[in-house]
Amino acid sequence: MITENKQELLEKVKILNLEGNYNEVINILTDSVLEAFSSYELYAEVTESMSKSNKKNYQIYAIKSLEISKNVKANFHLGCYFIEKENFEKAKKTFEEGLEIDPKNPLSYHGLGNYFVRKIDLESAKDCYKKALNLDPNFSNSYIGLAVVYQLDNDFQKSEELYLK
Repeated sequence: MITENKQELLEKVKILNLEGNYNEVINILTDSVLEAFSSYELYAEVTESMSKSNKKNYQIYAIKSLEISKNVKANFHLGCYFIEKENFEKAKKTFEEGLEIDPKNPLSYHGLGNYFVRKIDLESAKDCYKKALNLDPNFSNSYIGLAVVYQLDNDFQKSEELYLK
């Protein structure tokens, strides 16, 4: 039985990851966390943390997160990983699955916007970033994404306005 609290377990996973003990991280994620916590928030936190510190195992953590819990944040990170690896169709599918989980979460629309930018479909990218901003007007990353789209579309005045928001 696990007696560690959530923060201690998260710190332990971060240290193991930095040391390269990836199998131990996965064991903790699949066994201990399920016993210790009633929610699966830790998976999203670990996925996000690992994306910043270790790209090599980023996909593993995101997939583990998705295996046990439908989680928009994990879908978003996994979709971003697929974009980074230029596996665009998997990225699109992953972001769309996020929309099925929670159509009111701006992360999935933002991810789709990123996907469409990479596919040079600027109108679809604009639509997705605008949908994300309609859901969360404070989601600054979507303002930046939208500004990039307007810049690519040679509308520099609109791009500048968005960058300044």
